[in-house]
Amino acid sequence: MHYFFRLPPAISQRGLGSKPNSIDDPPCMWTFCTLNHTKGIKRPLAVGAEVWFNKTNSVENKEQSGRPRTFSEREKRWIVRQVHSNPRTSAIKLTLKCKSSFRKSVNPETVGNVLRKHKYHSSVPRRKPYISKANLKARLAFAKMYVKQPTEFWENVIFVDESKYNIFGSDGKQKVWRTPNTVLHIKNLQPTVKYGDGNQLVWGCMASSSVGNLDL
Repeated sequence: MHYFFRLPPAISQRGLGSKPNSIDDPPCMWTFCTLNHTKGIKRPLAVGAEVWFNKTNSVENKEQSGRPRTFSEREKRWIVRQVHSNPRTSAIKLTLKCKSSFRKSVNPETVGNVLRKHKYHSSVPRRKPYISKANLKARLAFAKMYVKQPTEFWENVIFVDESKYNIFGSDGKQKVWRTPNTVLHIKNLQPTVKYGDGNQLVWGCMASSSVGNLDL
């Protein structure tokens, strides 16, 4: 079964092409099959154009409704780059930077929405002891030296460690913007030091046979 419909004059804006390509083309009456084979236009597009023309007597595209987006794609990439280079920056600081760079006054929550769409979430960084680059290389070399030692070797080793505990106050919390599986990246961690007021160092040891006493 073939369906016929009359193409409106300005149908080209809908992507169908109102003028014949040659003198052999029908002037204004085509079937859906003819459109598909000669013009490469699928039937759903042709039916949609017909329904739209019968409804509005026009083929002009409907104006975009709703509020326009605050940031362009280029501006969104700029915001993501700022957080990628400095995860410790806050949404408020990013808002002020956007105001000076793009001359756009937005809510910090809008900036946060952009970051969340790119899988950045505000989180509290994991704490770890501060280790210099030289000490980091030395520790890694030490670990590789003993990684393949047998069980008998570790039975004659005593492990000693120390920890710092706060007595007064708190070290506070600071958030970073990070993506999934980047918890232990250096720039997403909170360095800690073992000195200062209001804390106590505790030493302890353990071996394969037992656990030693704690020493303050």
